[in-house]
Amino acid sequence: MKRLGHNKFYIQGGDWGAAIGATMSKVYPQHVVAFHSNMCLSQHPRSTLKTVVGSIFPSLFYTPEEAERFLPFSNYFMWFLRESGYMHLQATKPDTLGVGLSQSPIGLAAYLLEKFSGWTNPSFYEKEDGGLNVKFQLDELLDNIMVYWVTNSITTSVRFYSENLSSRQRAYGLDKVA
Repeated sequence: MKRLGHNKFYIQGGDWGAAIGATMSKVYPQHVVAFHSNMCLSQHPRSTLKTVVGSIFPSLFYTPEEAERFLPFSNYFMWFLRESGYMHLQATKPDTLGVGLSQSPIGLAAYLLEKFSGWTNPSFYEKEDGGLNVKFQLDELLDNIMVYWVTNSITTSVRFYSENLSSRQRAYGLDKVA
């Protein structure tokens, strides 16, 4: 932002933007006026413990309304197991994945479109066409694929996971709420 001529600025971020915004806020507090996120997560062990114990004994942590909305945790856990394989692959073998996807337009399209399908609506997996035309125009999907293909940026895109989920990165302590 300083290169753009802004000494003070606001940040809004979701998904990886939430992690980037939180890091910028901690590293450059003199420049960040405020940080807003639409993806607030806690990685603290107490949060994980509360979630696990709360799924077994909901009344310890949740009102009946909250329990109805968030539980059973097993539903979320099964969804997470099914949908988080990409994260493990991108965090541990980004260059293998990236090279393969950057050499095959069909492979790249399949990899990205599967995410569009299942993350838009899990029931779309059951549709023959993945339900892609329910929510998106073909041109929108192709535009997204072409950004990665034409710029040959899928490898650096998936490497982001490895760089940010490594033990070396976590050692900085930037994931801790200040």
